[in-house]
Parts: sequence; structure tokens; C-alpha cells
Amino acid sequence: MLSRNFRLKKETDFRRIYQKGKRIRGFFFDITYLENQNNTRFGIVVTTRSINKATKRNFAKRILRDIIYKNKNLWPEKKDLIIKIKKEINQDRTKKIEEEFITLLKKI
Repeated sequence: MLSRNFRLKKETDFRRIYQKGKRIRGFFFDITYLENQNNTRFGIVVTTRSINKATKRNFAKRILRDIIYKNKNLWPEKKDLIIKIKKEINQDRTKKIEEEFITLLKKI
């Protein structure tokens, strides 16, 4: 589980990253990122349009949080990242999702 120091919580932070950040697109999710002064922080976004059932949205977030935590050594330094999950994430297994996450992190 990610501690509070590694999570984005404030709406102002999300808005700032969406407005000024750069975006990388993938099949399962998009990553929007921006430099910051502190440690790396993550925000996970799942919209009702992409995944309509709450249980599936929570499952997708749980999978992604686990993948983020497992690959802690690959995190870029001093960046804020927003990961927007797409509906395709519920149709596949964790291994492919993890591989895409690693390749997108390397592009940052």
C-alpha cells in the first residue's frame, strides 16, 4: 500500500498536473506527469464512463496500486503522476498491465 507521502490527494494538485503536465498514452491507461519539488506521488483516476460498476473500478485501482508498489525501484524521481485507467484494464491479466506500466515509466 502506498503511504500518504506517495499519494496525490488535493484537487488543486490534480488540476495543476492536468493543465501543465505531459501525457503518455497506453492501451490500459494514460499517464500525465509533471515535475515537483518533493518525492514522487501518484494519483489514480477511474471514471464512471470507462468502468461503470464500482466493484470493477475498485478492483482496477487495487491491481494498479499493487503494480505501483511492486515496481517502486522504477519510479521516476520528483514527479507527480496521474494514472487514468481505461476500460480495457478489466479485460486482461495483471502481467500485461504490469509490462505496460513498466514501459510507460521508462518513457518518463
